[in-house]
Amino acid sequence: MQEHISTACPGCKIVLPVTNYPADNRYGVSSAACRQAFDEILVKEGELFGYPAVHRLIIDAYNIQHPPHAEVQKELGISKRFIDASVQSVGIHLIALYLALEKKMDLRKIAGQMDTVLHLMEQRGATFKNFTPPTSLGETRAADVRNALYTADDTSLQEYELLAGQWAREAWKAWHQHHAVIEAWYNMYSK
Repeated sequence: MQEHISTACPGCKIVLPVTNYPADNRYGVSSAACRQAFDEILVKEGELFGYPAVHRLIIDAYNIQHPPHAEVQKELGISKRFIDASVQSVGIHLIALYLALEKKMDLRKIAGQMDTVLHLMEQRGATFKNFTPPTSLGETRAADVRNALYTADDTSLQEYELLAGQWAREAWKAWHQHHAVIEAWYNMYSK
């Protein structure tokens, strides 16, 4: 009997079988198996729905569930430049979920708002601060969404939108202690 070796994702903490998936782990905050699950979501989403508006929530939920962990990143030899970039990535994806879930902004308009925020921050020489990540980043994770997509005979767009919404809401709620700061960032850098 073959033994399956599993490991926890350093980001979302899900335990998945070890894989040799060639994941781009430049930030050092996801396991190869977790990144594989995410990439498989994107493939199936494209095949089934051609990247609908809810794609925005999928990207943001995954990214905020894989926050920076400087100690882990340093152990992996991740450069300071990419550690700093991982902080900025989580910050802007938190703003995107704030816009989607709190401001109820049209999902297709959020990328433009993200660009505005990043542009104004660059002009002002500002950066997002690194939050201490929540202990739990939500129950739904990439592997759960992937499994739902690949085990159902036919997932409708409506079912996919519900699944993406659930994932995004759980991930956003996990960061509740920082919501006021995220809202302030948006208000400061959107005008």
